[in-house]
Amino acid sequence: MKTFVYSIALLLSALSTIAQNVGIGTNAPVEKLHIAGNIKADTAKHNVLKITPNAGPGKLLTSDASGNASWQSKTAAEGNLGYGVWGDCGTNANVTDYNPVADSQGAIGDWFGRAVAVSGNFAIVGAPRDNVNGNVMQGSVSFYQFNGTEWLLLQKITENTGTANDQFGDAVAISGNYAAVGAPDDTEAAVSQGSVTVYELIGGVWVKMQKITDPTGGTGDNFGGTVSLAGNYLAVGAFLDDVGANNSQGSACVFQYNGNNWAFMNKLIDANGADDDHFGTSVCLYGTRLIIGAYSDDGAVADQGSASIYQFNGANWVFQQKITDPTGTATDYFGVSVSMYGDNIVVGAYADDPLNITFLGSASFYRYNGTSWIFMQKMYNTKAIGGESYGRYVHMSGDYTVIGAPSKNSGAGGAYIYQKLGNTWGKLQELNDPAENISGGFGDAVWIDGVTKQFVIGSYQFGGGIGRAVFGKIK
Repeated sequence: MKTFVYSIALLLSALSTIAQNVGIGTNAPVEKLHIAGNIKADTAKHNVLKITPNAGPGKLLTSDASGNASWQSKTAAEGNLGYGVWGDCGTNANVTDYNPVADSQGAIGDWFGRAVAVSGNFAIVGAPRDNVNGNVMQGSVSFYQFNGTEWLLLQKITENTGTANDQFGDAVAISGNYAAVGAPDDTEAAVSQGSVTVYELIGGVWVKMQKITDPTGGTGDNFGGTVSLAGNYLAVGAFLDDVGANNSQGSACVFQYNGNNWAFMNKLIDANGADDDHFGTSVCLYGTRLIIGAYSDDGAVADQGSASIYQFNGANWVFQQKITDPTGTATDYFGVSVSMYGDNIVVGAYADDPLNITFLGSASFYRYNGTSWIFMQKMYNTKAIGGESYGRYVHMSGDYTVIGAPSKNSGAGGAYIYQKLGNTWGKLQELNDPAENISGGFGDAVWIDGVTKQFVIGSYQFGGGIGRAVFGKIK
């Protein structure tokens, strides 16, 4: 016993002579506890290990290049899976900044995330079935601002003249200092004629500029079911507009901001349109070009779908070309979504069956060769095992295109990001919401800013229709 006590005393004396540093597996400890080797803990009791300096709720333990660990504040909003992380890093290596948002006052059936848009450091999310002051499904929109680390709510807006069932927020667009919000069931001169309200960013606050309607609109037109902004131009679809004797042939109107107000320019229709073409289902402006989808247009077969391109000639918007899927079949619904950037176009066909899988969906890319728009390639999930509704929503900006597939994963949804290399497009990233929610419909609205590489994806069926939107960024 004396020998044992003497040995312990020698050990303690030795430890105290090295500036109170303790070494295990090393004779030259350089820290208070220096372990050269692995650590194994078969049992670990609560609070047995504490790293207290700079600790705080919600912080992350990170490491620098030398292996020094420290607590850091989060850099994005919390998710259900690792903060800022899009699930498995091995399969989501090209995206970062996972940042879900939701309406703190949201209720079941609000459909927050039904429409989304992002431009620079600002974003807008629509909740068209939000009940406002007792008005059922009047609708609302929420503006968000990126502060350099996360997206924060800036303001929630409702239409001050809104009424029940307007569905304000069913379509949104944002470009620079302007934002547009569609209310397709707004009753103006006629029941469910529809309207669009335009907002301007002034002093860091979004302020109402003007409410717009189709000057020749009628009952049930659904004006405002889709909107697009580019500079001083605004395009609005009315896919249920009756044209002559043709029911729901559809139309689209273009407006221009003249410095005082948004003035009506042209109303566009398909000269060869027919009943139920639904021209105006989707619209997208880029510069002085405009593309309009007609997802039920009968091409070679019924409801194959089409998209028409227009060019502004300085006085009017003039028809340029109609495009279809060269391999299209009946009820593909080509044109349900459209987007354009520069000399490139993408068109969604969410009911296309390229692998003989019902509602697998596809998206086709086109390029302007200086004379006409030519088909380039068709994209879809070649590994799909079920319907995805791929192409239900698409958005192109810069060298990037994001395509929603809200029926993927048995309705949980998904999305795909593509990058342009030369004149071809290749898949950059496949996205699933880490907080996967059965029937959440992730991908039922998509938008990307090709400059900042920020994107936002809507999931309006999340949580029984409460809904949410998820921000992210391409690395």
